[in-house]
Amino acid sequence: MKFINKILLLIYLLSASVAAAESLRMTPSVDIYFSSWSGEDENSTNNYSSETTMLGLGLMLQKDKWYGGISIKSSEFDFTDLAPEQDDGTQTSTSTISRAEFDLVAGYYIGPKVAVFLDLKSSAMDWLDTNYDIKFGGFGAGVSGFYPLTNGIFYASFGVVRLTAETGNSEVGSGAGSSLEIGWIYKLSPTLNLRAGLKSQVQVIDYDIAGEQTNRIGGIVVGISKSFSL
Repeated sequence: MKFINKILLLIYLLSASVAAAESLRMTPSVDIYFSSWSGEDENSTNNYSSETTMLGLGLMLQKDKWYGGISIKSSEFDFTDLAPEQDDGTQTSTSTISRAEFDLVAGYYIGPKVAVFLDLKSSAMDWLDTNYDIKFGGFGAGVSGFYPLTNGIFYASFGVVRLTAETGNSEVGSGAGSSLEIGWIYKLSPTLNLRAGLKSQVQVIDYDIAGEQTNRIGGIVVGISKSFSL
Protein backbone atom coordinates (compact mmCIF):
# COMPACT_ATOMS: atom_id res chain seq x y z
CA MET A 1 0.00 0.00 0.00
CA LYS A 2 2.83 2.44 0.81
CA PHE A 3 4.40 1.80 -2.56
CA ILE A 4 1.08 2.33 -4.38
CA ASN A 5 0.63 5.67 -2.58
CA LYS A 6 4.12 6.72 -3.72
CA ILE A 7 3.24 5.80 -7.31
CA LEU A 8 0.05 7.87 -7.17
CA LEU A 9 1.92 10.85 -5.71
CA LEU A 10 4.61 10.82 -8.38
CA ILE A 11 2.02 10.37 -11.16
CA TYR A 12 0.29 13.49 -9.79
CA LEU A 13 3.58 15.43 -9.80
CA LEU A 14 4.37 14.19 -13.29
CA SER A 15 0.95 15.14 -14.69
CA ALA A 16 1.14 18.55 -13.03
CA SER A 17 4.57 19.18 -14.52
CA VAL A 18 3.70 18.32 -18.13
CA ALA A 19 0.53 20.44 -17.89
CA ALA A 20 2.51 23.55 -16.99
CA ALA A 21 3.57 24.65 -20.49
CA GLU A 22 2.47 24.82 -24.13
CA SER A 23 4.43 22.47 -26.43
CA LEU A 24 4.53 18.73 -25.73
CA ARG A 25 7.16 16.32 -27.00
CA MET A 26 6.92 12.53 -26.66
CA THR A 27 10.00 10.30 -26.93
CA PRO A 28 9.72 6.49 -26.87
CA SER A 29 12.97 4.52 -26.58
CA VAL A 30 14.36 0.98 -26.76
CA ASP A 31 17.58 0.07 -24.93
CA ILE A 32 19.80 -2.99 -24.63
CA TYR A 33 21.77 -3.41 -21.40
CA PHE A 34 24.78 -5.74 -21.32
CA SER A 35 24.51 -6.18 -17.57
CA SER A 36 26.39 -7.81 -14.74
CA TRP A 37 24.93 -8.46 -11.28
CA SER A 38 27.41 -9.05 -8.50
CA GLY A 39 27.49 -8.65 -4.76
CA GLU A 40 28.14 -10.09 -1.37
CA ASP A 41 26.26 -10.92 1.80
CA GLU A 42 27.13 -9.66 5.28
CA ASN A 43 30.88 -9.47 6.09
CA SER A 44 31.66 -10.32 2.41
CA THR A 45 31.60 -14.03 3.24
CA ASN A 46 29.51 -15.04 0.22
CA ASN A 47 30.26 -13.51 -3.18
CA TYR A 48 28.14 -14.05 -6.28
CA SER A 49 27.98 -12.80 -9.86
CA SER A 50 26.13 -13.31 -13.14
CA GLU A 51 25.84 -11.63 -16.53
CA THR A 52 23.00 -11.28 -19.02
CA THR A 53 21.40 -8.97 -21.59
CA MET A 54 18.43 -6.88 -20.44
CA LEU A 55 15.80 -5.27 -22.69
CA GLY A 56 14.61 -1.82 -21.69
CA LEU A 57 11.61 0.23 -22.87
CA GLY A 58 10.96 3.86 -22.03
CA LEU A 59 8.61 6.75 -22.70
CA MET A 60 9.45 10.39 -21.94
CA LEU A 61 7.17 13.46 -22.10
CA GLN A 62 8.54 17.00 -22.07
CA LYS A 63 6.93 20.43 -21.97
CA ASP A 64 9.39 23.30 -21.97
CA LYS A 65 11.49 22.86 -18.80
CA TRP A 66 9.31 20.11 -17.27
CA TYR A 67 9.58 16.44 -18.10
CA GLY A 68 8.35 13.08 -16.90
CA GLY A 69 8.76 9.51 -17.96
CA ILE A 70 8.57 5.81 -17.29
CA SER A 71 11.05 3.03 -18.00
CA ILE A 72 11.26 -0.70 -17.40
CA LYS A 73 13.88 -3.34 -18.11
CA SER A 74 14.01 -7.03 -17.33
CA SER A 75 15.84 -10.30 -17.90
CA GLU A 76 16.94 -13.51 -16.19
CA PHE A 77 20.28 -14.03 -14.43
CA ASP A 78 21.78 -17.51 -14.06
CA PHE A 79 23.92 -17.96 -10.94
CA THR A 80 25.96 -21.14 -11.33
CA ASP A 81 28.33 -21.02 -8.33
CA LEU A 82 26.42 -19.10 -5.65
CA ALA A 83 23.17 -17.13 -5.65
CA PRO A 84 22.25 -14.04 -3.58
CA GLU A 85 21.07 -14.81 -0.06
CA GLN A 86 17.35 -14.48 0.63
CA ASP A 87 16.06 -12.26 3.45
CA ASP A 88 15.80 -15.17 5.91
CA GLY A 89 19.35 -16.35 5.24
CA THR A 90 18.47 -19.10 2.77
CA GLN A 91 21.08 -19.48 0.05
CA THR A 92 21.40 -21.84 -2.91
CA SER A 93 24.52 -22.72 -4.90
CA THR A 94 22.72 -22.31 -8.23
CA SER A 95 19.62 -20.33 -9.11
CA THR A 96 17.92 -18.52 -11.98
CA ILE A 97 16.59 -15.14 -10.88
CA SER A 98 14.24 -13.00 -12.93
CA ARG A 99 14.97 -9.30 -12.36
CA ALA A 100 12.77 -6.38 -13.44
CA GLU A 101 13.48 -2.70 -12.77
CA PHE A 102 10.90 0.08 -12.97
CA ASP A 103 11.39 3.86 -12.78
CA LEU A 104 8.81 6.65 -12.78
CA VAL A 105 10.50 10.05 -13.08
CA ALA A 106 9.44 13.72 -12.89
CA GLY A 107 12.00 16.46 -13.42
CA TYR A 108 12.75 20.09 -14.23
CA TYR A 109 15.54 21.80 -16.20
CA ILE A 110 17.06 24.41 -13.90
CA GLY A 111 19.30 25.53 -16.77
CA PRO A 112 20.01 24.61 -20.40
CA LYS A 113 22.53 21.95 -19.32
CA VAL A 114 21.29 20.81 -15.89
CA ALA A 115 18.10 19.06 -14.71
CA VAL A 116 16.92 17.80 -11.31
CA PHE A 117 14.46 14.95 -10.86
CA LEU A 118 12.43 12.79 -8.48
CA ASP A 119 12.44 9.04 -9.10
CA LEU A 120 10.10 6.32 -7.87
CA LYS A 121 12.17 3.15 -8.22
CA SER A 122 11.28 -0.52 -7.90
CA SER A 123 13.41 -3.64 -8.41
CA ALA A 124 11.58 -6.99 -8.37
CA MET A 125 13.50 -10.28 -8.11
CA ASP A 126 11.95 -13.73 -8.51
CA TRP A 127 13.89 -16.95 -7.76
CA LEU A 128 12.37 -19.11 -10.50
CA ASP A 129 13.43 -22.45 -9.01
CA THR A 130 12.27 -21.81 -5.41
CA ASN A 131 9.15 -19.62 -5.84
CA TYR A 132 10.73 -16.90 -3.68
CA ASP A 133 10.38 -13.25 -4.65
CA ILE A 134 11.35 -9.91 -3.14
CA LYS A 135 10.99 -6.25 -4.09
CA PHE A 136 13.19 -3.24 -3.34
CA GLY A 137 11.41 0.09 -3.74
CA GLY A 138 11.42 3.72 -2.69
CA PHE A 139 11.63 7.41 -3.53
CA GLY A 140 14.81 8.96 -4.86
CA ALA A 141 16.21 12.19 -6.29
CA GLY A 142 19.01 13.12 -8.62
CA VAL A 143 20.65 15.48 -11.07
CA SER A 144 21.51 15.19 -14.77
CA GLY A 145 23.96 17.20 -16.85
CA PHE A 146 24.30 17.67 -20.61
CA TYR A 147 27.13 19.09 -22.72
CA PRO A 148 26.49 19.60 -26.46
CA LEU A 149 29.27 18.58 -28.82
CA THR A 150 29.47 18.18 -32.61
CA ASN A 151 26.62 15.93 -33.79
CA GLY A 152 25.75 14.86 -30.27
CA ILE A 153 25.51 15.39 -26.53
CA PHE A 154 27.63 14.10 -23.66
CA TYR A 155 25.43 13.29 -20.65
CA ALA A 156 25.80 12.21 -17.04
CA SER A 157 23.18 11.39 -14.41
CA PHE A 158 23.45 10.59 -10.70
CA GLY A 159 20.69 9.64 -8.25
CA VAL A 160 20.17 8.28 -4.75
CA VAL A 161 17.19 6.45 -3.29
CA ARG A 162 15.96 5.17 0.09
CA LEU A 163 14.81 1.57 -0.22
CA THR A 164 12.55 -0.84 1.62
CA ALA A 165 12.58 -4.59 1.01
CA GLU A 166 9.25 -6.42 0.90
CA THR A 167 8.25 -10.02 0.37
CA GLY A 168 4.76 -11.45 0.76
CA ASN A 169 3.41 -7.94 1.56
CA SER A 170 5.70 -7.77 4.61
CA GLU A 171 8.63 -5.39 5.09
CA VAL A 172 11.79 -7.42 5.76
CA GLY A 173 14.54 -4.82 5.55
CA SER A 174 15.62 -1.36 4.44
CA GLY A 175 18.58 0.37 2.90
CA ALA A 176 19.71 2.76 0.21
CA GLY A 177 20.85 2.81 -3.38
CA SER A 178 22.70 4.97 -5.86
CA SER A 179 22.91 5.10 -9.64
CA LEU A 180 25.41 6.68 -12.04
CA GLU A 181 25.24 6.80 -15.82
CA ILE A 182 27.49 8.55 -18.33
CA GLY A 183 27.36 8.38 -22.10
CA TRP A 184 26.98 9.91 -25.52
CA ILE A 185 23.84 10.72 -27.52
CA TYR A 186 24.43 10.84 -31.28
CA LYS A 187 21.89 12.70 -33.39
CA LEU A 188 21.00 10.81 -36.56
CA SER A 189 18.40 13.49 -37.31
CA PRO A 190 16.66 16.29 -35.35
CA THR A 191 14.24 13.70 -33.91
CA LEU A 192 16.17 10.38 -34.04
CA ASN A 193 18.96 9.63 -31.54
CA LEU A 194 21.38 6.82 -30.80
CA ARG A 195 22.70 6.42 -27.26
CA ALA A 196 25.69 4.55 -25.81
CA GLY A 197 26.84 4.69 -22.22
CA LEU A 198 27.90 3.03 -18.99
CA LYS A 199 25.50 2.56 -16.08
CA SER A 200 26.20 1.43 -12.53
CA GLN A 201 23.83 0.85 -9.61
CA VAL A 202 24.59 -0.08 -6.01
CA GLN A 203 21.87 -1.27 -3.61
CA VAL A 204 22.69 -1.97 0.05
CA ILE A 205 19.91 -3.66 2.04
CA ASP A 206 19.98 -4.53 5.74
CA TYR A 207 17.66 -7.52 6.15
CA ASP A 208 15.96 -8.01 9.52
CA ILE A 209 17.19 -11.63 9.71
CA ALA A 210 20.03 -12.18 7.22
CA GLY A 211 21.84 -8.88 7.79
CA GLU A 212 23.43 -6.61 5.22
CA GLN A 213 23.59 -7.43 1.51
CA THR A 214 25.23 -5.37 -1.26
CA ASN A 215 24.14 -5.70 -4.88
CA ARG A 216 25.89 -4.07 -7.86
CA ILE A 217 24.17 -3.96 -11.24
CA GLY A 218 25.82 -2.30 -14.19
CA GLY A 219 27.30 -2.47 -17.64
CA ILE A 220 27.07 -1.07 -21.15
CA VAL A 221 23.83 0.37 -22.52
CA VAL A 222 23.00 1.12 -26.17
CA GLY A 223 19.65 2.43 -27.37
CA ILE A 224 17.63 4.35 -29.89
CA SER A 225 14.92 6.98 -29.38
CA LYS A 226 12.52 8.91 -31.59
CA SER A 227 10.82 12.21 -30.68
CA PHE A 228 7.36 13.32 -31.76
CA SER A 229 5.64 16.68 -31.31
CA LEU A 230 2.04 16.46 -30.04
